[in-house]
Order: sequence, then structure tokens, then C-alpha cells
Amino acid sequence: SVWIPLNPSGATPTNGCMRVLPIESDDFFYSSQHPRHSTNSQYTDDDADKLIVDQFGVGVWNPCCVHWGGSYEADKCEEEPR
Repeated sequence: SVWIPLNPSGATPTNGCMRVLPIESDDFFYSSQHPRHSTNSQYTDDDADKLIVDQFGVGVWNPCCVHWGGSYEADKCEEEPR
């Protein structure tokens, strides 16, 4: 998967950057037929790597990795949501 933030501040931990679970933390990464493969219901933002990307920069990850968009934390940042 490829992701490019277009907003001026890019993607930061507080304005909603993508989160990607490291492969070594995903018990089902190599079991593509397992019903819990590629789900993020059991993971939190603390389990994931945050893809911090400048405006027009590129975030790239294996599409089989568990990934999700972070939340916009208006009380912790001044930038616009991604």
C-alpha cells in the first residue's frame, strides 16, 4: 500500500498518521487464511509503528500488514487533520 498526505503539515502522531503493526508482532501475518489475519481489533496505537510523513512524502507498507488510520487529537495539536 502507498499513502501520500496532501495536507500542509503532513501526517503526525496527533493529526491521524497511519499506524502499521510490525510483522513480528502479528501472530497471523503468515497465515493468510486465518480468520484473524489482517485485523486490528486486538491492537492499540502503542503496538504499532507510526508513519510520520511530510506533505507529499510517501508511506509504503506491505498490504498484508495490519494497519489503520490514527485519530485526530485536536487537544494535542495545532495542525489540521490529515
